Amino acid sequence: MKTRNLSLIVVGLVTLITFSTFIRGYAGQDVGHGLSARPTLAPAPPQEEVDPVWEPTAVPLAKPLETPAEILNQLAVYDAQWAEWAVPWNADTLTDEPGRITLESFPGRAEESEAMDMNEWFHPSIEANAGAVWSITIKGDVNLRMIGSGVDSPVSADGVNYALSARTGNLLAIRSGVPEKYK
Repeated sequence: MKTRNLSLIVVGLVTLITFSTFIRGYAGQDVGHGLSARPTLAPAPPQEEVDPVWEPTAVPLAKPLETPAEILNQLAVYDAQWAEWAVPWNADTLTDEPGRITLESFPGRAEESEAMDMNEWFHPSIEANAGAVWSITIKGDVNLRMIGSGVDSPVSADGVNYALSARTGNLLAIRSGVPEKYK
């Protein structure tokens, strides 16, 4: 009886091992070498000349930012999140304190960056999304809540330069200090 039970156990184990080996082989695993079968790659698509047209994808404003009041109202939302001014500014600052706020328009990000002596490069899709760019420089003592690149917040500066998309109203850049051309 013991021999019969032992034989059944041995036959069961041999069957189980054979079955699991078969299943592993069927699943694409080479049991003996620890290598797995590689799937067949799909055929490559035909090679065509690709000349992408970079069109804007960001949602534009109903009307682009054009007037100083529109620009400063849009900027005030961002400035409130990033800057703490010793002497606050508003739209009236343009007339009340001439020279404190400078607004300048550029056809795109690259031109604005070059004019600010940054000479940054932007992907064509970023250029297309930004469209025309407003550079706004505000002079005065300010603490900026900057993030990234090892900057400890807040950063004290003698002013700030912002870049805004006229097309979308999005904030494109914050630069502490006053650009050389506006000093």
